[in-house]
Amino acid sequence: MNKPRLTLTITTIAALTAPLALAQSASTYTGPKVELTYVHGFTASDRTIKEELIKRFNASHPNIVVKGQAVPWPTTWQQLPSLVSAGRAPDVVAVTEDVMGNFMARGMFVEITPSDLSKAKIKSSDFYKNLWTSSTYKGKLYGVPFSQISFVMFYNKDLLKKSGVTSLPTNRQQFIQAAQKCTTDKTGKRPGDAGFNAKSLNTYGVNVAVGQGNLMAYGILRGNGGDLVNASQDPAFDSPEAQEALQFMVDLVQKYNVSKPNMTAESGIADFRAGKACFNIEGAWLNTQYQGIKDFEYGVAPVPQLGTKRPAFWTAFQSLMLPRQKPNYDNNKRLAALEFARWMTEPAQSLYWTATSGALPIRADVSKSTEYEKSQFAGVAAELEHGYIPTGVPWLPQVMTPWYQSIDSILLGKKNVKDALNAGVTEARKQVQQARQTIR
Repeated sequence: MNKPRLTLTITTIAALTAPLALAQSASTYTGPKVELTYVHGFTASDRTIKEELIKRFNASHPNIVVKGQAVPWPTTWQQLPSLVSAGRAPDVVAVTEDVMGNFMARGMFVEITPSDLSKAKIKSSDFYKNLWTSSTYKGKLYGVPFSQISFVMFYNKDLLKKSGVTSLPTNRQQFIQAAQKCTTDKTGKRPGDAGFNAKSLNTYGVNVAVGQGNLMAYGILRGNGGDLVNASQDPAFDSPEAQEALQFMVDLVQKYNVSKPNMTAESGIADFRAGKACFNIEGAWLNTQYQGIKDFEYGVAPVPQLGTKRPAFWTAFQSLMLPRQKPNYDNNKRLAALEFARWMTEPAQSLYWTATSGALPIRADVSKSTEYEKSQFAGVAAELEHGYIPTGVPWLPQVMTPWYQSIDSILLGKKNVKDALNAGVTEARKQVQQARQTIR
């Protein structure tokens, strides 16, 4: 995903990265000079950040030359299978969570063995567990986590104060109460007041968005203890946990009256920028859209526990993976590629990437560092272990698309929760059955 990067000065970046840069480890690759091709999908403003990291790597590794290629993600996913089959695959690829399960199942990438990790001095304990395990398939590791992004809760400081909300909500009940305090109609009445008009809101608690709502719903589903699929990786988003999650989202609009009906992500962003909403549960990448607005004070916090059993929110990430190569592939290039993965995910480089791209830390030592305390996302980083990632399923698109369509039909009022989810699962099972014929 190409997300807008944070705007920081060179001085700020240097201040953030200099202390950790002193602690960088020596290269684990001591072989002859090799050249690596690294394909990634960071094609927007984050491309220059990626290129700077590659430049720094090459400068510190005289026996490795990495040539980066910024290619749109969909183009890479389309081309990779034929490149692997022809023995012309790049040496390293940045892979997003939504496709890695499919590619791992189809043998597009090679396992990174415990021996590989030991030689490259890459430790699983350095990374958030959810990212590391999501880079595995059937017990084998295929990637090293490099970057992540997640849903967060943006909040309007002035509107919260005006509404009488003195502390940020951390659970469902607190969230409902705070959101209702923030909600007023054109006459100043709040939900529960006599004569309150839910169809004519002046300010409100949170936007429940058609389209983007599927990601919010996913977090609540996982917080209820459910998942999109069952243990056999068959579609299961018609479960009681899923029905409860979607009914809660409907209730935010129809029962608690803290969201306008039929909202979109775009209308929610516009209202939050205009000071009309207390909360905006959205991707951390939206931070750049809220910076620099006159007379607008906002903050960033973890998503409250909206599920019934545990904290959970949607997360996406990328891993550095090694494509399958022709039989006579130079093992020195493989060793160099592992060194590249190690160096790129070290604290200094990880901190630089998060400070400049808008991504969130992949390592707890970066999240807890004194350098990262300067970040607006420091409070969010403390909760990153509760991020849940829709990945690891070979036929994920065949599950996700009907899931998205079900949620849209629910939020648009076309179907009730149970009927929409049942219809979605029925369609997903048909698509998965077809996909199973080509992926085993």
